[in-house]
This record gives sequence, C-alpha cells and structure tokens, in this order.
Amino acid sequence: MLIVEHIAFITLLISGFGMAFFWFGFHQAWIQWKLLIILLFIVPLEIIDIWYGNIKMARIFSSPERKYYTSDETQTLVVYHRYVTGAAIIIIPIAVLSIFWLVIAKPNF
Repeated sequence: MLIVEHIAFITLLISGFGMAFFWFGFHQAWIQWKLLIILLFIVPLEIIDIWYGNIKMARIFSSPERKYYTSDETQTLVVYHRYVTGAAIIIIPIAVLSIFWLVIAKPNF
C-alpha cells in the first residue's frame, strides 16, 4: 500500500509542475514560493519516508516470527517513529497551510 502512496505523490508532482509550466508559468512569485516549499520540505521528507518505510522497515518486518529486534533494528525503529514521524507531524501541516495560503491569496512579493 505504501508504494501506491508514493506513486500518487510522484503523479501529483508531475501534474503540478505541468500545470505551473503550461498554465501559470514560473514567473509568478506565489508559484515560486509554493515550489520552494515543496522542494525544500515535502520532497526530502517523502524521500526519507520511502527509505525508512519501504526499505529499512521492510527488512525489519520481513520475518514475522521473530520476537526480538537487534540493537540496529531498534535504533531504526526509534529514528523512524520518533524523528521522521515527529518531523512529518510538524512540517506537513505548516507546509500545506502555507501552500493553501499561497494558492488562494496569490501574493505578489
């Protein structure tokens, strides 16, 4: 199911860049700020989520009969659940609200 989420995200990025390129143009300040927020905050967070969620966590949970995790696996779980998830909980709402404001208000900085 995680793979569908990432394919949808890539499709959303492609369609967004297509709309910006063919419809609005990149010369408007609000689109530049919107793309900056997406490229600096959302895309890196998504890359980290893909790395941990689809690669590192898949290795950890590949054998369900295991009862204990190694110290490296425990560290990976802690990093993902504490730091990656914590950062996402803070970054995503702020980024989304900022993008909504930019799209609706279309400020001309």
